[in-house]
This record gives sequence, C-alpha cells and structure tokens, in this order.
Amino acid sequence: YWHMQKMQSPGVTEQHKEMAKHRAKQLQPPAGLCVMDIETDGLYLPGDPPPRLVCAATLQLLPQGEAGKYHASVCRTWPVDVWSKGSSNLVHVPKDHMSATEILDLVEYLWRICGQKAKRRLRLGGWNLVGFDNRVLAGHCKQFAQDQGLSPDTRGRAALAWEHMLVMSWDACDPMLNFFMCK
Repeated sequence: YWHMQKMQSPGVTEQHKEMAKHRAKQLQPPAGLCVMDIETDGLYLPGDPPPRLVCAATLQLLPQGEAGKYHASVCRTWPVDVWSKGSSNLVHVPKDHMSATEILDLVEYLWRICGQKAKRRLRLGGWNLVGFDNRVLAGHCKQFAQDQGLSPDTRGRAALAWEHMLVMSWDACDPMLNFFMCK
C-alpha cells in the first residue's frame, strides 16, 4: 500500500490505486530485475508539472545459477544510443529533452518486459524509483493523455502507459523507499 501512497502523481485516485494493486497481484512471479534510472532538468514538486526528461537507461539483471548471482544483460538508453556500445564515450548529447514518443516508447518497453504479458517477466527496480522516476514518467503520460495538441493515437498510448506505470509502481523494488519506510 505504501508504494502507491508514495506515488502521488496528478489524477491518481483511490480507484486507480485499487486497480493497480489488483492488476499487480495478477502478474507472474518475476524472473529477474530491470533496473531503471532517469535524468531530469529539475525536481517534481507538488502542484508543478513533471520535470522534463533528459535521458533514461535500463539494464536487465537475470539470475545465474546460485541465489544472488545475476548477469547484466540488455542495456538500453533513451534517447536511443546516448552511449556508444561497450564504452563510456558519449555518442549523442540530448539537445533539450525527450519527446512524448521517446517517453512512451520507454514506458511501453518497460511494460513489455515487466508487465502482464511478458514471457519472462522482470520486476522494475531502482533507487527512489517509486518516489521520483515512476512519478515523473506517470506524470508525463497523464499530461500527454490530456494534450489536445497530440494525435488521438498518441493520447491513447499515453493513457494506457499511465495505467501501466501505476501497476509497475505497485510491483516495483525501490530500496530507498523500503529503507525510509523501515525507519
């Protein structure tokens, strides 16, 4: 329950929280983790719009044999190819911020590997994931769903992505949230 208490995105009602809780309980047990981090141009303060996303990265961690051993598998970045493969050299410096399409592509990717229909489902994880990263992504999705300047298809994608962010937040592994809730 406290996962969703921490996720106070605009428009999240008690009905939305119950839907997310119910759908998260129907997920298959996770077969590993997908850790994610985003970088923004600011904080997400109550009443403010979500900060713009500069970039994001995900890394799949799959169990390897004995308990506690994982293999770092697929690493992805948004915008695509921010970092060159196999090195720490920056290839593409984002000019401004991620577009609606790039943000929705990120959320849809996360749902494909962490959501209900994933064949080998991973649990979404990250430091302050529920308290910040997922709130920012959900906030953008909610904004896009209501933006009449976007196409109906994009608004529909955004509305679905917003619901998916709520479900993934309920199921997420957030060590920072766990640490502060145990204090």
